[in-house]
Amino acid sequence: MLRKRGSVSHAFSFGWTHLQPTKPTHWDVRTWPSGIRPVSAVVLLSFVICHLAAHCFLLVSFDSAQVALNILMYPRRTSTGTAILLTALLVHYFNALWSIYRRRSLRLPPWQWTQISLGLCIPMLLMLHVVGTRLAESVLDVHNNYKTVLIALWLALPWLGLAQAIAVLTVWTHACVGMHFWLRIKRWYPRWRPFLFAFGLLLPALALAGFLAAGNGVLHGAKNADYVRQSLQGSNLTAEKREEVFRLAEIGIAIHLALVGLTFAGRGSTELAGKSPTTTSSHACIGAHGSDISGRVGARDIAPEWNSSRGIVRG
Repeated sequence: MLRKRGSVSHAFSFGWTHLQPTKPTHWDVRTWPSGIRPVSAVVLLSFVICHLAAHCFLLVSFDSAQVALNILMYPRRTSTGTAILLTALLVHYFNALWSIYRRRSLRLPPWQWTQISLGLCIPMLLMLHVVGTRLAESVLDVHNNYKTVLIALWLALPWLGLAQAIAVLTVWTHACVGMHFWLRIKRWYPRWRPFLFAFGLLLPALALAGFLAAGNGVLHGAKNADYVRQSLQGSNLTAEKREEVFRLAEIGIAIHLALVGLTFAGRGSTELAGKSPTTTSSHACIGAHGSDISGRVGARDIAPEWNSSRGIVRG
């Protein structure tokens, strides 16, 4: 029963207050994946941008590109930077698998399937490159630089060079799709979208142009019989270490495929048992992109004026 205070407006305001959606009053473990997803994505995207920016300097020379790479990658090659990058990578990867498992339905919009499919392809495209560069430097005491990597990609394993070009496009498209659907609810985004769009086109284009220019330089230099031997001198890359790199990459790809298979198998077995993979409440399902984890449109997209009137539209 409402307490009578001689005011109809008071009774109306009392009811209106209780009709408004309320925020959780405590930290809910079910909401943390949508909160850390954009953080891990931004950390990984900053790494990708720096890496592609260094590739752009290949249009100038190997030396300038190596200097740019050393400067841009230095923070991430410290123990703290490596720990942050590795944590972001693992969080983003397992968060993606977890979000696939706990969705109520896999009937998703095309853009979500595009992002998920591209994301699941990235480990297979980059595994050999990551193992052959960073992991080989840390574990196998191999010394890499732009010339040694490009000799491997353009002379020893041309198919891997093509795979790396595809990987650049895959990673960048995956990132751009995710960032667009995260930032679309920001009030400043429409003004900045043309500039971000231009940046999104120019950076990978210049990076791939640098990759092609440097590759042509390697092919031209390989006409000299001593070019490869002199370039690889001091890299400490032996036949045994090359075999170890391939073995570690195969293990990594197998683990990735097993985890993806277990994720979808877990969904299938749960659905056959007649249970939903997720039992999260409605307020816990709102994701970072303005939609809930089941792919349905969130409250911010359904009724922006509702949120605007309450002063909670993000900007």
